[in-house]
Amino acid sequence: MEIGVSKICIFCKTEKPENEFSLEHIFPQSLGGAQASDLFKTRHVCQRCNSIMGLFVDAPLVKNFFSQNDMAENALYYIDLNKPMPLPLRYMGVHQSLVSDPNLTCELWMGPHGGLVYHRRPKADSRYDTFAGGNPIDNKKFGGEVYIFAQHSDEYWNLVLLQSVMKSFKSSKRISGNIELPNDDNYFHEPTSYENEFLSSLKAAQGEVHKGSLAIQIGFEQRFLCKFALGVGVDRLGERYLESTDARELRNALWAKTPNERDSYDVEFSDFFQNREPEEARFLAWPGVHTIMLYPVHGRLLAIIYLYGKNRLMVTISKDENLWSTSIDQAEVYVLCPSLDKFSGPMCVEDLLAHRLGHRQISDLAEIEEKRFDPSTLPKITDL
Repeated sequence: MEIGVSKICIFCKTEKPENEFSLEHIFPQSLGGAQASDLFKTRHVCQRCNSIMGLFVDAPLVKNFFSQNDMAENALYYIDLNKPMPLPLRYMGVHQSLVSDPNLTCELWMGPHGGLVYHRRPKADSRYDTFAGGNPIDNKKFGGEVYIFAQHSDEYWNLVLLQSVMKSFKSSKRISGNIELPNDDNYFHEPTSYENEFLSSLKAAQGEVHKGSLAIQIGFEQRFLCKFALGVGVDRLGERYLESTDARELRNALWAKTPNERDSYDVEFSDFFQNREPEEARFLAWPGVHTIMLYPVHGRLLAIIYLYGKNRLMVTISKDENLWSTSIDQAEVYVLCPSLDKFSGPMCVEDLLAHRLGHRQISDLAEIEEKRFDPSTLPKITDL
């Protein structure tokens, strides 16, 4: 792949100077990929492709309604009730009636355990209608305002709410609806008369039914799976994989603009909605944890990903046994807990199953499980 001081990008297959390449997280950084091993990272991606992958490949997987709320739900499995910390917010869609200006939109978010957050911002290009939060690049420049309302008086969860808002909306003005932050006079921004007018309308809407709308992109996981298979294929099987028929088909499918166009290429991957909470996830994965497997079976090398122990994503890396049969003769398993910044692997499936069934212990996994919290024990919001 390297030619002198140049490299060939594994995604666009273009030769470019070495200084035009940057670190690409094959498994998205926003899902905990920074903690993963080097197998799930590469420096053989040019900066242009790196930016495209983040905005149009990883973001559709991470920022859709389902993934955003799975992330928020599963973060509760690793909370510390003695230490408030920021957690993902739940996305409820675009509010249909609060904003009359056609250039603005208002999204409704819910706190980790109580609290309403209204994000009024400039309306993004229609390409980002399926992204929770809109265009993340525009939001860094024009963050709009977030209006924060408590739904109870529990100090711990209101601190979690405020910390979560600060982390999720770093470039937005923070305006209090009915909530205060102890010992920090600089958290909230003073609203302008224009913002006070909108704040008044939000206060009047409290207690009313909010009607929201959502846009869903069909096949949002497909381009990510193509990217993942290509990246891991090159890292695990070496440079010769890049010239294989499977790599070529994956690359073509990666750049296809629609699911119908993607169907014309010889790429095998699963459907996100047909594999939510598969039966085998009880043994191979658990809530709040990602499990990644490289699985040789029936002449194919598969990548199988259980996101948060719920959604099974699957893609064929290679159908050419000559590329992998001598180096991968049994399944390799990797476990990632983003809430704890913990990564473990590779391990074999038999060892993972033996641990999950209580026959043998893997210390890394035991450490993760020891810190697991049961969200069903939390009091109801109405009881706080």
